[in-house]
Amino acid sequence: MTLERMIPLPEAARKLGLSESRLRRMAEQGKITAGQLPNGEIVVSENNTRQSTINEQLQAISPKHFSHLAGQEISVTKAADKYSHEFLMPLLKHTILLWVRQGHIKVLKPSTGRGNRMLLDEADVAYCAKIHTTRQHAGVHSGVPLLDEQGLPYLLKHPELSRARRESRQNG
Repeated sequence: MTLERMIPLPEAARKLGLSESRLRRMAEQGKITAGQLPNGEIVVSENNTRQSTINEQLQAISPKHFSHLAGQEISVTKAADKYSHEFLMPLLKHTILLWVRQGHIKVLKPSTGRGNRMLLDEADVAYCAKIHTTRQHAGVHSGVPLLDEQGLPYLLKHPELSRARRESRQNG
């Protein structure tokens, strides 16, 4: 028998960047596994919490949050460094260039040859980096599209399957 690790509601809310009331509603709606201790304290399953809320976390990310950066130029190297530090997760130059090729990031000034840097729209970079790092923190790695056809974060179709695969790799 495997027992799930339960954490107090305030700790789960802090880890996930959600309000306690929102997390409580999610528990009441059955979106996450939770319980109540004899003293009345609400506890949340640490495993379920991470994966069940990934789609809600992604839905909360909006391009509007980064509109103040629109039109500001940033190089690929500087973007990788800046957003690796800002989101506390490595962000590779290769990943940013992939997003450029996929059309997720607008090129403001193309590279004109050797030694000339390509300059990107920082708002697009920040938006993609936030989605990418949110998914990385939740254990969702490569193989899942970054954005859907409307330019919104691609939501996981089967979060529970992602969790099971991740756990099997860890126990593997």
